[in-house]
Amino acid sequence: MSSEDLQAERAKATFDVEQMTHVLNGGAAETIKRRWIMDAHADAATFVHAEHDREEQIGHAVSHFMEVHKPHFDRGYIPRGMDMQHMSDARMTSSALTINFGVFSSCLRSNCSDDQKAWWLEKAQVGKIIGAYAQTELAHGTFVRGLLTRATYLPESQEWEIHTPSVDGIKWWITGLPLATHAVVFADTYVAGKSVGQQWFMVQLRGAGEDKLELLPGIEVGDVGETLGERDATIGYLRLDKVRIPRRHLLEKRAHVTPQGEWVSGPEPGSMDPTKAKKPKAGKSAEPVTPKMQQALKYVTMMGTRIALASTAAGALAKACVIATRYSSVRRQGYAQDERVGPETQIIDFSVQRFRLLKWISTAYAFKAATQWMVRRRREVTAGGEVNLDDLPETHATGAGLKALTTTLAADGIEDLRRCCGGHGFLMSSGIAPLEADFKGPNTTAEGDAVVLSLQTARFLIKSYEAAKRGEVLSGLTACLAPLGEPEFDPVQDGRKRLGLDNRVLTASSLQDPSVILALFEWRSLVVISRAGAHLEAARKAMGPGRAGEAWNQTARILYAATRCHVRYFILVRFQEVIAGVEDAACRKALERMFALVGVIDLLEGEQWLGLVDADALDAAEQASQALCEALRPDAVALVDAWDYPDRVLNSTLGRFDGNAYEALYEEAKRSRINRNAVRTVPSFLKRLEKYIDKDALEPCNKHVPASAVTSAKL
Repeated sequence: MSSEDLQAERAKATFDVEQMTHVLNGGAAETIKRRWIMDAHADAATFVHAEHDREEQIGHAVSHFMEVHKPHFDRGYIPRGMDMQHMSDARMTSSALTINFGVFSSCLRSNCSDDQKAWWLEKAQVGKIIGAYAQTELAHGTFVRGLLTRATYLPESQEWEIHTPSVDGIKWWITGLPLATHAVVFADTYVAGKSVGQQWFMVQLRGAGEDKLELLPGIEVGDVGETLGERDATIGYLRLDKVRIPRRHLLEKRAHVTPQGEWVSGPEPGSMDPTKAKKPKAGKSAEPVTPKMQQALKYVTMMGTRIALASTAAGALAKACVIATRYSSVRRQGYAQDERVGPETQIIDFSVQRFRLLKWISTAYAFKAATQWMVRRRREVTAGGEVNLDDLPETHATGAGLKALTTTLAADGIEDLRRCCGGHGFLMSSGIAPLEADFKGPNTTAEGDAVVLSLQTARFLIKSYEAAKRGEVLSGLTACLAPLGEPEFDPVQDGRKRLGLDNRVLTASSLQDPSVILALFEWRSLVVISRAGAHLEAARKAMGPGRAGEAWNQTARILYAATRCHVRYFILVRFQEVIAGVEDAACRKALERMFALVGVIDLLEGEQWLGLVDADALDAAEQASQALCEALRPDAVALVDAWDYPDRVLNSTLGRFDGNAYEALYEEAKRSRINRNAVRTVPSFLKRLEKYIDKDALEPCNKHVPASAVTSAKL
């Protein structure tokens, strides 16, 4: 019955799933590439991690990673464009080896001279050395100026001495340790007794020869212990006891130290290959990189990891939507009518369940649009050429807030969707339970706490607010602040009129209009940034000079809210841009409905709407959400099918494409380690209770009723 239910759901779709898949991927060509990447492990066996101890899980993860990727390393394949996002979507494990090919290699690519790239990068890109990125410490995370690890140059031996001065300075939360053979170590650097700031150093951790893969002298590496989720990843610590490394193990693309101990800007003389310099396009002469482009390249380098984490959030939420929606379509429970007539009701048809599913499906679609826009924007800048860079500072600043918002909302969404699966969602074989555990810990934590990152975005928003009040021209989405340059402008009253909302009644119908939704979100962004700026100005004035940090801290909560509101506006703008480019009318209609649903749900559940919309508008939003959910209901399964995740990637008994959830649950239960022996074998843990059990109470063996003391006395 469950299989037929899912097929019936697919037959209800109002659009072609393949066309929607192309929309999600950015075109048919990108779909082909994504499927090629997905098919790289088409023959891989699924693996329920909970049934294995941690060392087995780690071993399985690293072996699986290398078996899948080795053929592509051998032919010189290098990921480009959306490839890394597709790889993240395709992964079946949480292998710590991804750090080697991601942050570690990216750091080498950006900071090594050509000599150094030949020494390390070429080997790292094919897995011949395994690298880790060692920046954070036990006592410091995002506050890099507080890091304690020290590098001191010793001119007499032309070496650097890298040292961990205290327990506080132990490198901690280092993904890839203790697997790594090398680490890029971030250290406070001293030359001739003076600090030259935090620099990157290449430190080899393990040796060869007789000491094959053993740790080198002075190096202590370990695992930090069990974490919340991702049990197949290795996260470790690194302590260095006056470890000596060669002078040129300082990553030297931007600065180097001479043998005599002089700190010099620019790379080591002779370390850059002039034949590798970028040549101008035909018909154009070579031009020096402008300071604006140099700043742009700095921005995009810093954006990389945050964009990757936001993309991972979009993909993880999408996978949870697939599992919960398919299961909700095959699970039947209760009757719509009081009488027991016909089949039980599919739980997707209970209105709250339907709302929860469609809320997160629509959110995941919006996240996909926003993160793909960020990937493409970053690629445009790194490719060079004639690129408009005016909006790049905002894009860079928004990247911090986008990572914070998408990861926290995705974590909330995955857990809500897991609960949508009832008791079966508690099983690790469900696929959604390990997804929830594996995602929420590392992804919401990596790159900094959500509040800290959001406040980085808030600093840019306040700069934009101050610039607007001075009458300066703003670019990007902060252009919505331009009216603040008018002395008498009131963001609430005048903002409503400026955006065409003054005479428009917010009805259930008008709230399904994308232009109305966008105007509301732009208005809220204008108002809340203005409020935050005014609060900060008042705090600065009250506290007086020299206490700017205290004023910022006092107003941090509303600054945090301003970021969240502005990032939501950013996401909807990018989602609308994708929708505007969709030619297929049926796909576009479904996307417009999801866009509107994201908007009205924010009106109902979001923040900072007080004073902007009244009770009648909220009632209209409730009606609009019901109408949108009813309109999207026939497309629910088709919308999640369009993400095109193979069963082996979902690794879920509940989210199978064929809908046979109950059969899969039973088969997977039989494979449990406890059940692997013969069915009638006595479990070892039951034997521990044997001395407490009354054997006489077991004598009946279902052949007669048990005798009792009361019955015996009567006889």
